[in-house]
Amino acid sequence: MNKAAVYDTRFFIELFNTKNSATKKKAYEQRQRRKKYVSAIAIHELYKYSLTLEGREIAKLKISLLKDEF
Repeated sequence: MNKAAVYDTRFFIELFNTKNSATKKKAYEQRQRRKKYVSAIAIHELYKYSLTLEGREIAKLKISLLKDEF
C-alpha cells in the first residue's frame, strides 16, 4: 500500500459522517498510505458541505484536521 492516492470530497464526507464500522475501517486503512493528496477543490467542497450542515467551527475543525494529515 505504498502507492500514492488522491482523495476526493466523497471520501471525506464518508469518513467524517458514516456510522458503518466496516466503512470506517476501510477509510482508516486508506489513510495509512504514505503519499496522500487532496485537491484545493475537495477541501473547499468539504468546507462548504460542513459549513452548511454543522456550522463554521466544525467546518474549520475538519479542514484543520485534513490539512494536518495531507
